[in-house]
Amino acid sequence: MSKRKHSTTKLLAPVKRRTTTNGTSDGLTKSHSDTLWYYADNPWQDLYDMYDQAISEKDYQDVAGSVTTAIDQLTDHFVKLLDLRARCRGNARDFNQGLDDGFKMIHESPTRAMGYIRAGHIYGLQGNLVKALEVLLQGVSCVPVYDPHYATLKRDAQEAEDRMSQHIDTLGLEAQFHQALNIAWDLINVHRRSPTGYLCAGHLHIMQGRVQAAMEMFQTGLQQVPLLDPRYHELADQLKLARQKCSQRFDILTSLPFDLMSHIFGHLSMPELTICMDISRGWRERVLQCTEAWRRLEVNSKYEMTLVKMVSKHIRHLKIDAGGESTDTCLKLISNREIADLETLEIDTVFRQAPTIRRFFSAFREIGPTLRKLNLKFARANPRPPPLVPIISMCPLLTHLTYHTWNLRRQDVKGARTRQKFVLTHLDLFTDRSIESPELEAILQHCPRMLCLVLYKCSPACLQLIPQYCRSIEYFSLNKNNILKSNGHWEQIPDVHHPGNNLQRRLSYPLQQQEQQVQRKHGLRALSIYTSDIIGPQGVVQFINSNKETVEELTLGIGDGDRSFTTLIQPWASLVLFEWNYQLRKIEFSLERCSTAILCAMIARCPNLEAIKLDRTGSLTDEVFHTLIDLAKLHQLELAGGTNTRITDEGLSWFFDHIADVESNRLRIVCFSDLSPVKENTLLSLAKVKSLQKLTIRRCQGVTERAMDQFADTLAKSTTISLQEVTFHAMATVTNSALARFGEIKSLVDMTLIRCSRIDDDGIQELLERWKTFKRLYIHGCFRVRQTTMFYCHGRMPHFFKSTEQVANSSS
Repeated sequence: MSKRKHSTTKLLAPVKRRTTTNGTSDGLTKSHSDTLWYYADNPWQDLYDMYDQAISEKDYQDVAGSVTTAIDQLTDHFVKLLDLRARCRGNARDFNQGLDDGFKMIHESPTRAMGYIRAGHIYGLQGNLVKALEVLLQGVSCVPVYDPHYATLKRDAQEAEDRMSQHIDTLGLEAQFHQALNIAWDLINVHRRSPTGYLCAGHLHIMQGRVQAAMEMFQTGLQQVPLLDPRYHELADQLKLARQKCSQRFDILTSLPFDLMSHIFGHLSMPELTICMDISRGWRERVLQCTEAWRRLEVNSKYEMTLVKMVSKHIRHLKIDAGGESTDTCLKLISNREIADLETLEIDTVFRQAPTIRRFFSAFREIGPTLRKLNLKFARANPRPPPLVPIISMCPLLTHLTYHTWNLRRQDVKGARTRQKFVLTHLDLFTDRSIESPELEAILQHCPRMLCLVLYKCSPACLQLIPQYCRSIEYFSLNKNNILKSNGHWEQIPDVHHPGNNLQRRLSYPLQQQEQQVQRKHGLRALSIYTSDIIGPQGVVQFINSNKETVEELTLGIGDGDRSFTTLIQPWASLVLFEWNYQLRKIEFSLERCSTAILCAMIARCPNLEAIKLDRTGSLTDEVFHTLIDLAKLHQLELAGGTNTRITDEGLSWFFDHIADVESNRLRIVCFSDLSPVKENTLLSLAKVKSLQKLTIRRCQGVTERAMDQFADTLAKSTTISLQEVTFHAMATVTNSALARFGEIKSLVDMTLIRCSRIDDDGIQELLERWKTFKRLYIHGCFRVRQTTMFYCHGRMPHFFKSTEQVANSSS
């Protein structure tokens, strides 16, 4: 049986299998799966012909060898084409696609240098020297020495390492030590056998005065770097110099009294204390001995967890935010009395696994008698947080409690004895469901001294329990959408964060009013209340009216966060029920589809208002300013969130023009946030207000560079302006020229600049040269201002400060 000849004239002509004379498949012949496809211009046609003519095993081995040779040649051409495309994409700044081609080259030919060189080159164009060095070193270890591009590969790896070293030196000279050390550690992790990273890190430590850390770095390098490395002896020499420098240093701690040293370290932050401990073993021992330095400790990492074990007996205020393992370890230390006499404990287990209830109870039995402030936050996934009332029962001196959980059970608020009374004054209670009246009553009936209560969801009946059980309460917050508002920091709550709050409030009034102040009724002084699905607008307004005789500060949000409202419903219509209020001094609105007429009617019924904040002003018009003009005692105005507002630049300028014309006006504080209508006319009118003392402009896109320059020039030329504090946040129109003119304001003492992208080093130095009344300058996020300029700002003394020689001369 002879082979069948196949025609090559057709484009795709499959090879048919050979059959025997009886039509069955022959086992010694090619099977049906060996179908071959021919092309008219196939460059490997001879290989297919060899396959067709092969009969024995040796014939097939010869065909396989020839095919392997062809594949190698094809791979070579394929890699060269990928290299060309990767080079083009890199030059076109299409780095991701270029890197894909580079790694395809490595995958197709892992023992050739071309792929590693191209990928490293693209990483270098991208500015990612760490990745460039990593892929180049990988190529050095995989590519044989006889590769024609091996020398180029080694040269590129050395160049990447040298560029990283130069970048580290530049950052060190600019005093950006943290960033420089991170790059040095990246260099060490990528190339542990190279001395460059150890030398760079050691020099950075020496520049910061941390000679002990530099010595440890050089010693680590000597252990990792091969002895035959050309720069091995340089590491040894640097270690020798560091030891000599360490022996010649003057230890200032030995010359200071221990009480003075302890007072100094007590004012340092945790990162600063860490730097002091890294200087030498002597410094480390002295710092650990300072009791005051470790009164407050915040655990955010495993390194700080090791500090807790060293200074556990000194800690009085502990905050744990480093994961479930660290939290469990701290609770074990508390249970074993290694951390005793705690006054404040904060545990944040959001998104982490919390310790068991048994662990909590074991710890609270030990620290309960001394604990005064407790902040507990539990993740949604934690099914069993420790019950609320038993915790309070175990802490007889507890006054401040923050308890956030997503799984509050009814039995968690039970357990207190009938006649047991708690000294709790501040309670922040969050849960994902509405708190019922019996649950809240089980808590409040044992807390007669309650001053501040923050709830996020509760039934309407709960509002009646507050005056029944808490006659001394002065601050109440309900349905605030942002659950992190208080965050356990009770200092942000107005007028209730100090035990002597009543006395402090009396002292703020003139002497002739103190008698009237003493006779005031018990009741709420500050109220923050928002509508919800459970308590609607009418219930909110009725609760405000029931406390109108005492409430002085009101934060009100209607229709915000209430899913029952639609765009067709006007929830603010319930404000027509708002009664006249002569006690209200400060009001903050979170406006959502509120008409100007309703808002003006409500403001008009509060004639003694002193401070107003209007947020989300999208539905307001200029008519609101006609009502604000009638407030004779208004001294603070904040307008926020009006990108699509109907308030205009003309309306704002009209308002400030009328304020400026009134000699007895009290407007001292003005704040604009995200308000696009603030433009040139508004700023020029505002510059005429003689009583203005504090100004904040935040993300107002309507202010042009020309308007800002004219505003600064007008303020600088004014002889009657009393402006003392200025804050600019995310204002790209604040330039160096405007900043210099602000420095010429004769009354200005405080300035804050946050994310102002047009300000640079020259502008800051020019400001300080002209600013004669300088007291405070805060700069944050201005990327053109270098660290060296920041040091210059910190080192400049205010003019009213006296030097040591001046004090001595004046005393003599």
